[in-house]
Amino acid sequence: MKKIIPFFKTSFDSNEINAFKKVVKAGNFSMGQSTVKLEKMIARKLKISEKNVAMVSSCTTGLHLAMIVSNIKKNDEVLCSSLTFVADANCIKYVDAKPKFIDITSSDNWNISTKDILKNITKKTKAIIMTHYAGYPCDILKIKKIAQKNNLVLIEDACHTIFSKFKNKYMGTYGDLGVFSLYGNKNITTGEGGIVIGKKKLIDKIKILRNHAINKSMLERNISKTPTYQIYELGYNYRIDDIRSAIGIEQIKKIDNLNNLRKKVANNYKKLISKELPSVKIPFQEFIGGKFSYHLFPILLPNELDRDQLIKFLNDRGIQTSIHYKPIHNLKFYEKPNFRLINLDKISKYILSLPIHPKLGLIDQRYIVANIKKFINK
Repeated sequence: MKKIIPFFKTSFDSNEINAFKKVVKAGNFSMGQSTVKLEKMIARKLKISEKNVAMVSSCTTGLHLAMIVSNIKKNDEVLCSSLTFVADANCIKYVDAKPKFIDITSSDNWNISTKDILKNITKKTKAIIMTHYAGYPCDILKIKKIAQKNNLVLIEDACHTIFSKFKNKYMGTYGDLGVFSLYGNKNITTGEGGIVIGKKKLIDKIKILRNHAINKSMLERNISKTPTYQIYELGYNYRIDDIRSAIGIEQIKKIDNLNNLRKKVANNYKKLISKELPSVKIPFQEFIGGKFSYHLFPILLPNELDRDQLIKFLNDRGIQTSIHYKPIHNLKFYEKPNFRLINLDKISKYILSLPIHPKLGLIDQRYIVANIKKFINK
Protein backbone atom coordinates (compact mmCIF):
# COMPACT_ATOMS: atom_id res chain seq x y z
CA MET A 1 0.00 0.00 0.00
CA LYS A 2 1.07 3.57 -0.75
CA LYS A 3 2.32 5.45 2.30
CA ILE A 4 -0.10 8.27 3.24
CA ILE A 5 0.83 11.17 5.52
CA PRO A 6 -2.33 13.24 6.03
CA PHE A 7 -2.14 16.99 6.42
CA PHE A 8 -4.02 16.72 9.72
CA LYS A 9 -5.63 14.13 11.98
CA THR A 10 -8.49 14.70 14.38
CA SER A 11 -7.69 13.67 17.98
CA PHE A 12 -10.89 11.81 18.90
CA ASP A 13 -11.32 8.76 21.13
CA SER A 14 -14.01 6.96 23.13
CA ASN A 15 -14.59 10.02 25.35
CA GLU A 16 -15.98 12.06 22.46
CA ILE A 17 -17.98 9.08 21.19
CA ASN A 18 -19.51 8.48 24.62
CA ALA A 19 -20.30 12.18 25.05
CA PHE A 20 -22.07 12.13 21.67
CA LYS A 21 -24.06 9.02 22.62
CA LYS A 22 -25.10 10.49 25.97
CA VAL A 23 -26.60 13.60 24.36
CA VAL A 24 -28.33 11.57 21.64
CA LYS A 25 -29.84 9.18 24.20
CA ALA A 26 -31.07 12.10 26.31
CA GLY A 27 -32.71 13.61 23.23
CA ASN A 28 -31.68 17.20 24.00
CA PHE A 29 -29.98 18.07 20.73
CA SER A 30 -30.44 21.84 20.65
CA MET A 31 -28.40 24.42 22.53
CA GLY A 32 -28.79 23.67 26.25
CA GLN A 33 -26.93 22.48 29.34
CA SER A 34 -23.89 21.09 27.49
CA THR A 35 -23.39 24.45 25.78
CA VAL A 36 -23.65 26.26 29.12
CA LYS A 37 -21.10 23.86 30.62
CA LEU A 38 -18.74 24.35 27.68
CA GLU A 39 -18.94 28.13 27.97
CA LYS A 40 -18.02 27.84 31.66
CA MET A 41 -15.07 25.56 30.88
CA ILE A 42 -13.75 27.97 28.26
CA ALA A 43 -14.09 30.89 30.66
CA ARG A 44 -12.15 29.06 33.38
CA LYS A 45 -9.45 28.10 30.92
CA LEU A 46 -9.07 31.68 29.64
CA LYS A 47 -9.33 33.10 33.19
CA ILE A 48 -12.34 35.25 32.32
CA SER A 49 -15.99 35.31 33.44
CA GLU A 50 -18.48 32.94 31.80
CA LYS A 51 -20.48 36.09 31.06
CA ASN A 52 -17.76 36.99 28.56
CA VAL A 53 -18.15 33.78 26.47
CA ALA A 54 -20.67 32.82 23.78
CA MET A 55 -20.70 29.63 21.73
CA VAL A 56 -21.80 29.99 18.10
CA SER A 57 -22.20 27.74 15.09
CA SER A 58 -18.86 28.68 13.47
CA CYS A 59 -16.01 31.15 13.57
CA THR A 60 -17.56 32.83 10.53
CA THR A 61 -20.89 33.42 12.25
CA GLY A 62 -18.94 34.67 15.27
CA LEU A 63 -17.10 37.19 13.09
CA HIS A 64 -20.37 38.30 11.51
CA LEU A 65 -21.91 38.88 14.93
CA ALA A 66 -18.73 40.70 16.00
CA MET A 67 -19.27 43.12 13.10
CA ILE A 68 -22.91 43.69 14.07
CA VAL A 69 -22.37 44.30 17.80
CA SER A 70 -19.39 46.55 16.99
CA ASN A 71 -21.83 48.72 15.02
CA ILE A 72 -19.91 48.35 11.73
CA LYS A 73 -22.16 49.69 9.00
CA LYS A 74 -22.39 50.48 5.29
CA ASN A 75 -19.29 52.20 3.86
CA ASP A 76 -17.31 51.84 7.09
CA GLU A 77 -13.79 50.49 6.58
CA VAL A 78 -12.32 47.54 8.46
CA LEU A 79 -8.61 46.79 8.23
CA CYS A 80 -7.62 43.14 7.91
CA SER A 81 -4.73 41.04 6.67
CA SER A 82 -4.91 39.68 3.14
CA LEU A 83 -3.08 36.54 4.30
CA THR A 84 -5.97 34.97 6.16
CA PHE A 85 -9.07 32.92 5.42
CA VAL A 86 -11.60 34.74 3.23
CA ALA A 87 -14.21 34.66 6.06
CA ASP A 88 -12.60 37.77 7.59
CA ALA A 89 -13.27 39.82 4.47
CA ASN A 90 -16.67 38.20 3.81
CA CYS A 91 -17.96 39.11 7.27
CA ILE A 92 -17.04 42.73 6.68
CA LYS A 93 -19.01 42.61 3.43
CA TYR A 94 -21.98 40.97 5.20
CA VAL A 95 -22.64 44.32 6.95
CA ASP A 96 -22.00 46.33 3.74
CA ALA A 97 -18.70 47.64 5.06
CA LYS A 98 -15.43 47.68 3.10
CA PRO A 99 -12.48 45.39 3.83
CA LYS A 100 -9.17 47.21 3.48
CA PHE A 101 -6.36 44.73 2.97
CA ILE A 102 -3.14 45.23 4.89
CA ASP A 103 0.31 43.86 4.06
CA ILE A 104 2.25 41.34 6.14
CA THR A 105 5.14 42.52 8.32
CA SER A 106 7.98 40.78 6.44
CA SER A 107 9.10 37.49 4.88
CA ASP A 108 9.99 36.38 8.44
CA ASN A 109 6.72 37.47 10.08
CA TRP A 110 3.54 36.91 8.07
CA ASN A 111 1.24 38.68 10.52
CA ILE A 112 -0.44 42.00 9.79
CA SER A 113 1.97 44.97 9.52
CA THR A 114 1.60 47.74 12.11
CA LYS A 115 3.27 50.19 9.73
CA ASP A 116 0.76 49.41 6.99
CA ILE A 117 -2.12 49.66 9.49
CA LEU A 118 -1.04 53.21 10.32
CA LYS A 119 -0.81 54.14 6.64
CA ASN A 120 -4.36 52.94 5.96
CA ILE A 121 -6.38 54.49 8.80
CA THR A 122 -8.87 57.06 7.53
CA LYS A 123 -11.94 58.82 8.89
CA LYS A 124 -13.98 55.87 7.62
CA THR A 125 -11.95 53.25 9.52
CA LYS A 126 -13.97 51.70 12.33
CA ALA A 127 -12.19 48.45 13.25
CA ILE A 128 -9.12 46.24 12.89
CA ILE A 129 -9.27 42.45 12.57
CA MET A 130 -6.00 41.07 13.93
CA THR A 131 -5.36 37.50 12.74
CA HIS A 132 -2.72 35.50 14.62
CA TYR A 133 -1.46 33.58 11.59
CA ALA A 134 -0.59 29.91 12.21
CA GLY A 135 -0.97 30.51 15.96
CA TYR A 136 1.84 33.06 16.30
CA PRO A 137 1.05 36.45 17.89
CA CYS A 138 0.71 39.69 15.98
CA ASP A 139 2.37 42.77 17.42
CA ILE A 140 -0.53 42.74 19.87
CA LEU A 141 0.37 45.58 22.24
CA LYS A 142 1.29 47.99 19.44
CA ILE A 143 -1.88 47.22 17.47
CA LYS A 144 -3.99 47.58 20.60
CA LYS A 145 -2.41 50.97 21.24
CA ILE A 146 -3.15 52.04 17.64
CA ALA A 147 -6.79 50.93 18.02
CA GLN A 148 -7.24 52.79 21.30
CA LYS A 149 -5.59 55.97 20.00
CA ASN A 150 -7.85 56.01 16.91
CA ASN A 151 -11.02 54.84 18.71
CA LEU A 152 -11.19 51.64 16.66
CA VAL A 153 -12.76 48.33 17.63
CA LEU A 154 -10.11 45.60 17.89
CA ILE A 155 -11.25 42.10 16.91
CA GLU A 156 -8.90 39.14 17.28
CA ASP A 157 -9.28 36.38 14.74
CA ALA A 158 -7.80 33.76 17.06
CA CYS A 159 -8.99 30.70 15.12
CA HIS A 160 -5.41 29.41 14.74
CA THR A 161 -4.42 30.07 18.31
CA ILE A 162 -6.78 28.44 20.75
CA PHE A 163 -5.44 28.55 24.34
CA SER A 164 -2.09 30.03 23.36
CA LYS A 165 -0.43 32.67 25.50
CA PHE A 166 1.36 35.91 24.76
CA LYS A 167 3.07 37.54 27.78
CA ASN A 168 1.18 35.21 30.17
CA LYS A 169 -2.23 36.26 28.83
CA TYR A 170 -4.30 34.18 26.42
CA MET A 171 -4.49 35.39 22.84
CA GLY A 172 -8.04 36.29 21.96
CA THR A 173 -8.46 38.17 25.25
CA TYR A 174 -6.55 41.31 24.21
CA GLY A 175 -9.14 42.81 21.88
CA ASP A 176 -12.68 44.08 22.37
CA LEU A 177 -13.75 40.74 20.90
CA GLY A 178 -11.94 37.49 20.13
CA VAL A 179 -13.21 34.74 17.85
CA PHE A 180 -12.02 31.10 17.85
CA SER A 181 -12.77 28.26 15.43
CA LEU A 182 -13.71 24.67 16.25
CA TYR A 183 -13.76 23.59 12.60
CA GLY A 184 -12.71 20.05 11.67
CA ASN A 185 -9.02 20.78 11.05
CA LYS A 186 -8.41 22.93 14.12
CA ASN A 187 -6.36 21.92 17.20
CA ILE A 188 -9.61 20.94 18.90
CA THR A 189 -12.83 20.50 16.99
CA THR A 190 -16.56 19.99 17.20
CA GLY A 191 -16.83 19.52 13.42
CA GLU A 192 -18.30 22.98 13.03
CA GLY A 193 -18.40 25.53 15.80
CA GLY A 194 -17.05 28.81 17.11
CA ILE A 195 -16.35 30.73 20.31
CA VAL A 196 -16.71 34.47 20.81
CA ILE A 197 -15.27 36.18 23.85
CA GLY A 198 -15.33 39.85 24.77
CA LYS A 199 -16.84 42.61 26.83
CA LYS A 200 -20.01 41.56 28.66
CA LYS A 201 -22.32 44.05 26.93
CA LEU A 202 -21.15 42.79 23.51
CA ILE A 203 -21.45 39.11 24.48
CA ASP A 204 -24.93 39.69 25.95
CA LYS A 205 -25.96 41.08 22.57
CA ILE A 206 -24.36 38.17 20.69
CA LYS A 207 -26.21 35.65 22.86
CA ILE A 208 -29.50 37.24 21.83
CA LEU A 209 -28.65 37.64 18.14
CA ARG A 210 -27.36 34.04 17.77
CA ASN A 211 -30.87 32.78 18.64
CA HIS A 212 -33.06 34.77 16.22
CA ALA A 213 -32.88 37.79 18.60
CA ILE A 214 -35.34 36.06 20.93
CA ASN A 215 -35.14 37.88 24.25
CA LYS A 216 -35.14 34.68 26.33
CA SER A 217 -32.80 31.74 25.97
CA MET A 218 -34.17 28.23 25.38
CA LEU A 219 -33.26 27.22 28.93
CA GLU A 220 -35.10 30.23 30.35
CA ARG A 221 -38.19 29.39 28.31
CA ASN A 222 -38.04 25.70 29.24
CA ILE A 223 -38.11 26.43 32.98
CA SER A 224 -40.47 29.41 32.76
CA LYS A 225 -44.13 29.15 33.69
CA THR A 226 -44.85 31.54 30.82
CA PRO A 227 -42.62 30.42 27.94
CA THR A 228 -43.49 33.38 25.74
CA TYR A 229 -40.87 35.62 24.21
CA GLN A 230 -40.41 38.83 22.26
CA ILE A 231 -38.20 39.91 19.34
CA TYR A 232 -37.08 43.53 18.95
CA GLU A 233 -34.52 43.29 16.10
CA LEU A 234 -33.23 41.10 13.27
CA GLY A 235 -31.65 37.92 14.58
CA TYR A 236 -29.87 34.86 13.20
CA ASN A 237 -29.79 31.11 13.61
CA TYR A 238 -26.16 31.03 14.69
CA ARG A 239 -26.56 28.65 17.63
CA ILE A 240 -24.34 25.68 18.34
CA ASP A 241 -26.10 22.48 19.43
CA ASP A 242 -25.53 20.33 22.52
CA ILE A 243 -24.17 17.42 20.47
CA ARG A 244 -21.21 19.49 19.35
CA SER A 245 -20.87 21.19 22.72
CA ALA A 246 -20.63 17.80 24.44
CA ILE A 247 -17.80 16.84 22.09
CA GLY A 248 -16.16 20.21 22.75
CA ILE A 249 -16.16 19.52 26.50
CA GLU A 250 -14.06 16.40 25.95
CA GLN A 251 -11.79 18.12 23.46
CA ILE A 252 -10.94 20.99 25.82
CA LYS A 253 -9.70 18.52 28.42
CA LYS A 254 -6.96 17.52 25.95
CA ILE A 255 -5.92 20.89 24.52
CA ASP A 256 -2.76 21.50 26.57
CA ASN A 257 -1.41 18.05 25.76
CA LEU A 258 -2.33 18.37 22.08
CA ASN A 259 -0.64 21.77 21.79
CA ASN A 260 2.49 20.43 23.52
CA LEU A 261 2.65 17.55 21.03
CA ARG A 262 2.30 20.02 18.15
CA LYS A 263 5.14 22.06 19.65
CA LYS A 264 7.33 18.96 19.58
CA VAL A 265 6.49 18.40 15.90
CA ALA A 266 7.29 22.06 15.11
CA ASN A 267 10.64 21.84 16.90
CA ASN A 268 11.51 18.67 14.97
CA TYR A 269 10.68 20.37 11.67
CA LYS A 270 12.82 23.35 12.60
CA LYS A 271 15.86 21.12 13.27
CA LEU A 272 15.37 18.96 10.17
CA ILE A 273 14.79 21.85 7.78
CA SER A 274 17.67 23.93 9.16
CA LYS A 275 19.99 20.97 8.58
CA GLU A 276 18.65 19.49 5.33
CA LEU A 277 16.97 22.38 3.50
CA PRO A 278 19.12 25.53 3.83
CA SER A 279 17.29 27.23 0.94
CA VAL A 280 13.90 26.84 2.66
CA LYS A 281 12.89 29.59 5.06
CA ILE A 282 10.87 29.04 8.25
CA PRO A 283 8.85 32.11 9.32
CA PHE A 284 8.18 33.02 12.95
CA GLN A 285 11.49 31.47 14.05
CA GLU A 286 11.57 33.62 17.20
CA PHE A 287 8.33 32.05 18.45
CA ILE A 288 8.99 28.35 17.83
CA GLY A 289 9.52 26.83 21.27
CA GLY A 290 7.10 29.13 23.12
CA LYS A 291 3.60 28.42 24.49
CA PHE A 292 1.73 28.61 21.20
CA SER A 293 -0.78 26.43 19.38
CA TYR A 294 1.37 25.48 16.35
CA HIS A 295 -1.79 25.16 14.31
CA LEU A 296 0.15 25.32 11.05
CA PHE A 297 3.75 24.75 10.04
CA PRO A 298 4.28 27.04 7.05
CA ILE A 299 7.50 27.27 5.07
CA LEU A 300 8.77 29.65 2.40
CA LEU A 301 10.15 27.87 -0.64
CA PRO A 302 13.13 29.18 -2.64
CA ASN A 303 12.30 31.80 -5.25
CA GLU A 304 11.48 30.45 -8.71
CA LEU A 305 10.72 26.97 -7.37
CA ASP A 306 7.50 25.63 -8.91
CA ARG A 307 5.24 25.13 -5.89
CA ASP A 308 2.51 23.33 -7.84
CA GLN A 309 4.99 20.78 -9.14
CA LEU A 310 6.36 20.25 -5.62
CA ILE A 311 2.84 19.72 -4.26
CA LYS A 312 2.20 17.11 -6.98
CA PHE A 313 5.58 15.47 -6.34
CA LEU A 314 4.84 15.15 -2.62
CA ASN A 315 1.27 14.01 -3.20
CA ASP A 316 2.50 11.26 -5.51
CA ARG A 317 4.56 10.05 -2.56
CA GLY A 318 1.60 10.14 -0.17
CA ILE A 319 2.39 13.48 1.48
CA GLN A 320 -0.54 15.86 1.77
CA THR A 321 0.22 19.58 1.92
CA SER A 322 -1.82 22.79 1.83
CA ILE A 323 -1.52 26.53 1.11
CA HIS A 324 -2.40 29.12 3.74
CA TYR A 325 -3.48 31.15 1.93
CA LYS A 326 -3.98 32.51 -1.52
CA PRO A 327 -4.06 36.22 -0.57
CA ILE A 328 -7.61 37.55 -0.45
CA HIS A 329 -6.73 40.52 -2.68
CA ASN A 330 -5.82 37.99 -5.41
CA LEU A 331 -9.18 36.20 -5.28
CA LYS A 332 -11.40 37.16 -8.22
CA PHE A 333 -14.23 38.47 -6.03
CA TYR A 334 -11.90 40.89 -4.22
CA GLU A 335 -9.34 41.57 -6.95
CA LYS A 336 -8.75 45.23 -7.88
CA PRO A 337 -6.62 46.45 -10.80
CA ASN A 338 -3.13 47.57 -9.79
CA PHE A 339 -3.64 46.82 -6.09
CA ARG A 340 -0.42 45.50 -4.58
CA LEU A 341 0.89 44.50 -1.17
CA ILE A 342 4.67 44.60 -1.52
CA ASN A 343 5.75 42.10 1.15
CA LEU A 344 2.93 39.61 0.63
CA ASP A 345 3.03 39.65 -3.17
CA LYS A 346 6.75 38.89 -3.01
CA ILE A 347 6.26 35.60 -1.14
CA SER A 348 2.70 34.44 -1.84
CA LYS A 349 3.65 31.98 -4.63
CA TYR A 350 6.20 30.27 -2.38
CA ILE A 351 4.12 29.64 0.75
CA LEU A 352 3.49 26.00 1.63
CA SER A 353 2.02 24.36 4.75
CA LEU A 354 3.47 21.01 5.80
CA PRO A 355 1.51 18.31 7.66
CA ILE A 356 1.27 18.98 11.38
CA HIS A 357 -0.81 17.18 13.98
CA PRO A 358 -0.16 15.57 17.39
CA LYS A 359 0.30 12.07 15.97
CA LEU A 360 2.89 13.02 13.35
CA GLY A 361 6.05 11.06 14.15
CA LEU A 362 9.70 11.93 13.55
CA ILE A 363 10.08 9.15 10.94
CA ASP A 364 7.29 10.68 8.85
CA GLN A 365 8.78 14.15 9.27
CA ARG A 366 12.14 12.89 8.02
CA TYR A 367 10.34 11.34 5.03
CA ILE A 368 8.62 14.66 4.25
CA VAL A 369 11.84 16.69 4.46
CA ALA A 370 13.81 14.09 2.46
CA ASN A 371 11.28 14.28 -0.37
CA ILE A 372 11.31 18.09 -0.45
CA LYS A 373 15.13 17.89 -0.62
CA LYS A 374 14.89 15.35 -3.45
CA PHE A 375 12.62 17.69 -5.44
CA ILE A 376 14.80 20.75 -4.87
CA ASN A 377 17.98 18.91 -5.87
CA LYS A 378 16.65 17.03 -8.89
